[in-house]
Amino acid sequence: CLLLATLSQISALPQTQWQASRTEEVAKSAAAASQAALPELRTLMDSAEFRSALHSCCPRLSSFSTEELLTSLGSEYQAAEVVTGFTARQSKQFFWGFSIEDGMENNRFLNQWEDALSHNMSFDGGHGWFSTQDDVETNLYGLKPFEHRGDPASMSEAGERGVYTVINTMRADMGSPLYGDVSAVLRTEATAQQVIISAIDTGEWTALCTPANWTRPGYEHNCSAYHFQMGTQTHFWHLVLANMKYWQRELSTTLARHALLLLEAGEGTALVGSDLFTYWEGMPAVQLGFPESVKFLIGSFRSLFGTAEGSQLQQWAAKEGWVLCWALGLNDDQIEPQFWNIATATELNYQVRRRLVDPQVLSHTSVANLTAHNMSAFQAVWTQVASQRRQHLNITNLTWSTYWSAFEQALPVTHAVDIVRANSCHDRANCVGVDKDGHCVCY
Repeated sequence: CLLLATLSQISALPQTQWQASRTEEVAKSAAAASQAALPELRTLMDSAEFRSALHSCCPRLSSFSTEELLTSLGSEYQAAEVVTGFTARQSKQFFWGFSIEDGMENNRFLNQWEDALSHNMSFDGGHGWFSTQDDVETNLYGLKPFEHRGDPASMSEAGERGVYTVINTMRADMGSPLYGDVSAVLRTEATAQQVIISAIDTGEWTALCTPANWTRPGYEHNCSAYHFQMGTQTHFWHLVLANMKYWQRELSTTLARHALLLLEAGEGTALVGSDLFTYWEGMPAVQLGFPESVKFLIGSFRSLFGTAEGSQLQQWAAKEGWVLCWALGLNDDQIEPQFWNIATATELNYQVRRRLVDPQVLSHTSVANLTAHNMSAFQAVWTQVASQRRQHLNITNLTWSTYWSAFEQALPVTHAVDIVRANSCHDRANCVGVDKDGHCVCY
């Protein structure tokens, strides 16, 4: 099997001259902005309102001093997964995003511009959304402009941009739950300064805060609260405040909610719509080569398990030596969850769940402390789900939950893993999850 790169190799992920200069600039400005935000955060954490909210949600944490909370929260923000989500299947008419097939055919992640170019897609002279996204990446993220706005002429030009990611502080089992049925968790511990982080999703900002100026129930916001002082996974306290103020959240209860999700949440903790769309957005200004930039993959159980695309995902993971985990995800019958409907979703079953390690792929990785077992039981569930798909086009969320339980019971308990916290594992950079007994699953 292919061994994953060491941290010393990961730190050498290639950047263009512009990217290197920009990430250095962001790191310096973010350090100052993060430090400047601390007095306001300390005042908030000392307030009676915050202490009351913290006691209500998280009694164990209510005895923590402000400095202890800052230390604990800071460690978890730094350790949060950086995840890029994409669809397993790609439209044959509109190539604007990565797919499993792209992963199999390339030796690195392609950003949206590169992917479109690789499929000979036209940018229509940079008109429409292409110019809008170009403006986001140049004016907000500070990446190198194309010679012609919204219309890169070459892979070299397009390569100055990056892959959009979600910072998974909500501890969602799918990692990036609103953006496709595959997620890749990046290996960012050694490249924290190369991921430029926005306090909000930049795509929604173009709809809510530019001349389009949409109004959407559940997405109340204050455009003047954030002016795109970017952050990093090392310098981020200003992002915490900016995010809450932009989304017009009550500061005390929202910060207590952050504490719950980052420090206390475990299997079964309820997730609500606002947890899922108020994420930080990350832009890795670096070339994400395979296999060294990816820690592991996550596949949607509901969308891909027991399908040809699910098999292809297994093959890709095995080829690169990555662990593949399966996740039940949001499992919503009423809607296909995405950014613009999740705020008002009525589904009450969103929750923090464990992921399940695929035993068939496991033997193709360098994981040393988990052994693949129960292959026949795994295959039996796969076959059963595949048969159900053939017989029924509309399978309910209750049925999917039943199959998920059967899947979990078919595997050893050591294959059910939680997200790695800051202090869960001695070698966090090489660990993909923590089992129910607290043992880390690591390369």
